[in-house]
Amino acid sequence: MSLIYKDRAHHGQSSVYFLNMIDMRSSDKTCIFSTLSYLSNLAHNHKLPAIITFDQPLFWKASEILNDLNDDNDLKNIVLMLGSFHTLMNLLGAIGTLMDGAGLREVLQVIYGENTVEHMLHGRAVQRALRGFLTFDKCLTQYLVRLISVDDEQFGQTIDTLNQKYESINRETVESLTEDETFMRVLEVMNSKKNKLLLSPRRVNYGLVFNI
Repeated sequence: MSLIYKDRAHHGQSSVYFLNMIDMRSSDKTCIFSTLSYLSNLAHNHKLPAIITFDQPLFWKASEILNDLNDDNDLKNIVLMLGSFHTLMNLLGAIGTLMDGAGLREVLQVIYGENTVEHMLHGRAVQRALRGFLTFDKCLTQYLVRLISVDDEQFGQTIDTLNQKYESINRETVESLTEDETFMRVLEVMNSKKNKLLLSPRRVNYGLVFNI
């Protein structure tokens, strides 16, 4: 992340301050409605769109409130967003559900315990799920590279060239590397190989969907 933004302009020091507090239970729909109304008016006064982030339990209740309002209500213009952590949990859970039965569970159980893997596939053990999914993705990538290298001996040399460019990332921008001809060729060859494997009737190859 630091490499991406190292050449960007600094927009000055940020400041954080507290808005007015509503002395009610946060899960109370009256409290949520008051929050939506206050922030909607605040955004309207500043001529800005009202974008409000909630954690998952409150996001669900706020969505119910907005759905029950008339279409001409100003609160209908509010954009509700799910908190980043719960969004990540839902994403990991969706990956675990879609890839269950395609080899992901079996690979993770080589590293983690059975109960832990169950939590990972449902998006609850977030840190372990991230490490496990990235490990699985790395294994699939190495598997693809080996398969391609068998048919194309020059592909191994291309990978070595790409590794050298990766080591020079501190001296170049990320954009220049992603637009590099070597990078584009590796990406094209790997995508072509994955598409061929996905068309194969062998069930084990469906795990490659994870790597797309």
